[in-house]
Amino acid sequence: MSATERTGLAASEAFMVPFFTVFTFVEDIIMVRVSYAMSNKDRVLTDRLVHAGLAGVIVTGVAGGIVGTLLGVFTPALKALTIPGIENDKKLYPGCAFIETVDVNTILPYWLMESWELMGKQVNNVLAGFLMGALEFNLLGWISLVGHFFLAGIWFGNIKTYPNPITLLGIAEFVMDWSSPIALFLFLISPLGAQIRERTGLELSTKKVLSYFRMPLSKFRKKIVKESVDNDNEDKDTAAADDASQDTVVLLKDGLKLMFMDIVIQACMTCSVYLALNADRAVAYQITSMQSEMPTYGSAYVTGMAITAKILGPIFLSNGMERIFAQYIRLVMFCGALLMIVVCSTTVPFLDGLAYSSGTNACAYASDEQCLPYFNKVFGPNSNGEIYSLPFTYYVFPIAACIEIAVLLLRTFLLTLLDFDFMLYATIAAGISYIPSIAVVYVVPFGFQKEAIAFFAAYYVPQLVLVVCFGIRLVVVVEKLKKDEEGPWTQKKKIRRMSSMRISSMGAATKAEAKAADQ
Repeated sequence: MSATERTGLAASEAFMVPFFTVFTFVEDIIMVRVSYAMSNKDRVLTDRLVHAGLAGVIVTGVAGGIVGTLLGVFTPALKALTIPGIENDKKLYPGCAFIETVDVNTILPYWLMESWELMGKQVNNVLAGFLMGALEFNLLGWISLVGHFFLAGIWFGNIKTYPNPITLLGIAEFVMDWSSPIALFLFLISPLGAQIRERTGLELSTKKVLSYFRMPLSKFRKKIVKESVDNDNEDKDTAAADDASQDTVVLLKDGLKLMFMDIVIQACMTCSVYLALNADRAVAYQITSMQSEMPTYGSAYVTGMAITAKILGPIFLSNGMERIFAQYIRLVMFCGALLMIVVCSTTVPFLDGLAYSSGTNACAYASDEQCLPYFNKVFGPNSNGEIYSLPFTYYVFPIAACIEIAVLLLRTFLLTLLDFDFMLYATIAAGISYIPSIAVVYVVPFGFQKEAIAFFAAYYVPQLVLVVCFGIRLVVVVEKLKKDEEGPWTQKKKIRRMSSMRISSMGAATKAEAKAADQ
């Protein structure tokens, strides 16, 4: 891509990437819930969870697609989201063709396709969460390759001839994000998926998914049934329906709490990027350059550990092995601390190299005398890396990477322990902490005012607050686990047992009444 095309793509992804990231909670919540259900050998609950998840993501996917489409076709909104501060940039870098030639019309097709691929991503997250909870990692990996093959074929097969690379990328990603869930769905309903269906209890059905859309009318329907039907089996059926409704409500509430956390964190990041774009596009470029390297040195180190914890946690807790899980938590956190040392040792000595590598695209601005000030803002005059340039901003990179590792691990364990209420309250506190942080960066006239390092650091203040809150909470919870005390992880199990006992007792009562009637 040309520098202008890369600028347009980066502007579009400044909104789209956080928008998509908000919905990653779907995979987490389904994975943990399915792990609990499978550990308890509750095949009925597993089936309900997947269908409730699919119904939920259809709603959010359609809503996201409509919102994205409306924002895209309304040109002022699209400009405000993709190229905020463009007039200020033209004043800061007059005559720079890379800035003055940015056209939102080249972004629009990509924007619309990204908006409607959201549902595909979410459906894939539900099915991926189910398969990981069911310990079907190999199957998930092999079938997911289908989408990546399509992506590679479309992109590399047409990049030399397609007139708009941004649109081509949108087509490739759209096909990838829809082909993977379609391939998973076809496998699960085919004879090849019979063994998984038998083991997990999942029987994918459009009728079951649609039944969740009628759930708001369930109370009215139950009232009609009770008044018009006098069948001994009806109480049992009604109890089962109540359980299905209860499972859906619990999944929805917990999912919304987790979603709120993701929204707050992503909103803080998006706010920092947009304020930086309004101040100076070169400042925002420094932030996005560091963000592009963050997964490699942050979450990538512990993603496998997090997935393993979300699978093993429910197994330990469902089988009365709370003390073993407490030891496991301590072991994983110790390994996480070791990985932080690894991150620092692999980044601190090479910060300049990372800066120049991640900021390579900005070198195109040095080819035009009118755009040279932009290049100097990123790398310093003659690329000497002076204060507030990209090499200088990278000094906070190792700290931010360590914070991301800590947040991911702590969040994973609290999620596995079903401690959603505390996560909600801690997230509210973290969101509040961002307000004074960004105010200092944007308003207070210090030397670092409206500089990349300040915007970047302000975004990580809420995450640091989460590390402190989650860390203290996890220490308390580990002590409870060691003493076999109750917590959110035991309350859910009690609810399921009570529901099963209620259905069983109704069945026994019905048999007793039938026997008495015969006598």
